[in-house]
Amino acid sequence: GNTASDEGGGLYIGASCMPTISNISITNNIGDGVYLESGSNYGAQPSFKGKVIINDNTDSTGKAKNLVFGGEFSLNNIGNLVNGSKIGITKPSDVEAPYNAPFAFALGGDDIPWETIFFSDEEGYEITRSSSTNSLNVVKIITIMPYTNYNYGDLITVRKDYDIEFMAFLSDGTEVTDLSKWSII
Repeated sequence: GNTASDEGGGLYIGASCMPTISNISITNNIGDGVYLESGSNYGAQPSFKGKVIINDNTDSTGKAKNLVFGGEFSLNNIGNLVNGSKIGITKPSDVEAPYNAPFAFALGGDDIPWETIFFSDEEGYEITRSSSTNSLNVVKIITIMPYTNYNYGDLITVRKDYDIEFMAFLSDGTEVTDLSKWSII
């Protein structure tokens, strides 16, 4: 329930800092939940352990901003999170489609239930797992087709394998099979 005029309403982690964030709930802050500062050599490198909740944080306009990246990052220390963790991811503001957001999360193992822990704060973005690098990536849907009988803003509720009404692809070329939360933009 803290407020900051800019970044770090809940927690501001400076470049090159390596804190351990464990068994904590960072919620209902204004001015970001957790802000990770980038640096010319090393960005912030927190370690996450146990049950960590970073959710329901916003900027001053009410836009969701939970774990906020100030630049390019590759987080390597999230393998010790447990089920029940819930972390929203906010991409850097200067990253736009069709480019992938410039950060990835190295999982460090197969035990982490990443599908239930990580979610995107950005409408139209999705967090996917790369089996080749065992990391999580944040990418944007850039292609939805066809548009027949639907209007902009309509929720996409139907995808049939035998009669495809919609196909959606992320900016890395991955097809999205669960379209239930996406709308046509």
